[in-house]
Amino acid sequence: MKKLFVCAAACIFLLALTACGAKTEQQPAETEVTTEAEVTQEPTAEEAALEEQAVPEPVIIPDAAVYRGTLTKMEETENGKVITLEQAAGSDYGAASRQFVITENTQQTYNPEELETGFYLEVFFNEGKTPEAIAVNIRFVAEAVNFNGTLQEITWDELHEGWGRLVMTDMNTGETIEFNFQQGETTFFVDLDTLKAGDKLNIYHRGMYTMSIPAQGSAVEVRTYAE
Repeated sequence: MKKLFVCAAACIFLLALTACGAKTEQQPAETEVTTEAEVTQEPTAEEAALEEQAVPEPVIIPDAAVYRGTLTKMEETENGKVITLEQAAGSDYGAASRQFVITENTQQTYNPEELETGFYLEVFFNEGKTPEAIAVNIRFVAEAVNFNGTLQEITWDELHEGWGRLVMTDMNTGETIEFNFQQGETTFFVDLDTLKAGDKLNIYHRGMYTMSIPAQGSAVEVRTYAE
């Protein structure tokens, strides 16, 4: 009987050791999973190169005339590449469409081979029958930088003199959008002092909105909406 008791106790002891061993073997697996989850994947050489590429700064010619429009046609001529632009709805640059010549002297902030119809371009030029473009910047699409809406109110920044905000209603969506402006920096082609609720405005802006509600943008130029 004593022998049976000893054998039973030994079996129980061995079972306990086996159970502890199983737990001990599982611990490294848990540690390995945790370590793997904490590893951050390094970017590839191609991704790192793309991140380092700087976005070209647009060329601004202060004393030149400017026209902005969607590229609708391109034609190679002996004098250079003739491009046809159509201004965006609501904007007014003096003509519904205009042609310009891009020559070897034209400053271009993009790869000329990547120029495609549908791009919204900003052209600085001197007046002429078919003016030569001094500089051309790509602004991608008209909708990204042009806003048409109705003025709700003008609010002023109490801490910064000359800083204010145009609270607008989008003509297409009815959404409220606020555009920050700064006198001396934002160009007004309308009399700011005579603006009132209900006025229709065309705003050329920086193409970015905040994630706030309502969304906010930065006005570069403000014009009367062209019917």
